[in-house]
Amino acid sequence: MPNAKRFTANLPTLAAGESATRLRLVFLLAVLLALGTAALYAPSVRNGFINYDDPDYVTRNARVLTGLSWTNFIWAFGTKNPAANWHPLTWISHMMDISWYGSNPAGHHFTNVLLFTLDIVLLFLFLESATGHALGSAAAACLFAIHPLNVESVAWVAERKAVLCLFFLLLALWGYVRYARGPSLGRYLCVTLLFALAMMAKIMVISLPFLLLLLDYWPLQRLGDSGPSRESPPFLRTLGRLAVEKIPLILLAAAGGWMTLYVHRKEHSAGGGGWLDDFVCASQRRRADHGNAVQLAAQEYSLFVRGISGENDLAFSSGSVLSTSGKFPALVEDSIGHSDTRWH
Repeated sequence: MPNAKRFTANLPTLAAGESATRLRLVFLLAVLLALGTAALYAPSVRNGFINYDDPDYVTRNARVLTGLSWTNFIWAFGTKNPAANWHPLTWISHMMDISWYGSNPAGHHFTNVLLFTLDIVLLFLFLESATGHALGSAAAACLFAIHPLNVESVAWVAERKAVLCLFFLLLALWGYVRYARGPSLGRYLCVTLLFALAMMAKIMVISLPFLLLLLDYWPLQRLGDSGPSRESPPFLRTLGRLAVEKIPLILLAAAGGWMTLYVHRKEHSAGGGGWLDDFVCASQRRRADHGNAVQLAAQEYSLFVRGISGENDLAFSSGSVLSTSGKFPALVEDSIGHSDTRWH
């Protein structure tokens, strides 16, 4: 009996020791992921700007080139811009880069690398908090960091919107894990705010409410046990309650989608064409180019790897990727002969 009492008395100390060990492991893995990601993408800082989308977002955008100011801040939330998209936080981030680094492309690439490094750390922290498996979460974050599809978003200045959107998305997911384990109005409002910020960076995050429902099923297990239980409510009733919980987020997503369609419609109407007609034509062109898809993808990947290693500018600066299909004469004409084009 004395031994049992002594063991019971030591339980809080043992739990505190295990928690401290877990925190040290999480911290160590987070630091390793950050250092590895930064080292992997650091060579992209040597790249310059390219002549595809970078002019719209930075190098020929008069608003962005004057840096961050109150007037430009208001303009960023407007509906008239050369990219025909509503992503005010993306514009503001480019303006901040101009204010900090001027037109030096190294600074703009550094910001992309820094944001993506933070994204990888946040992805690890979110997965670890949701699953409780530090090593598995670190492995998943590592695979995401080295995935070739992410090269474009990091090594291309105009794709700032992707790494910035991912930053707020992961913060929202991490915040949702905290909300799910201790629901409160403050935590829900925090998730809502982060979701809004993510959409203001890039609208691709619009499906977040449905992603949260999947997280409710696994790994958060908010739907209860799959087996019969008198203590837990039925599956469909719980699912309905959780779906109702997402209604404010769904309404926010609908507002973001409407704003994006409005900006697209307004921009294409000003250009003399219907946005829906343009979308259909673009889809038809993609289907027509399907036969060249594998070849184009292989060349894009090769050129982007060369770009991130500092051997050459990014893919679209040479026009070689697009010239293989012969279906994009305007862009090829703009690219041929400018393979070394840089803005400093």
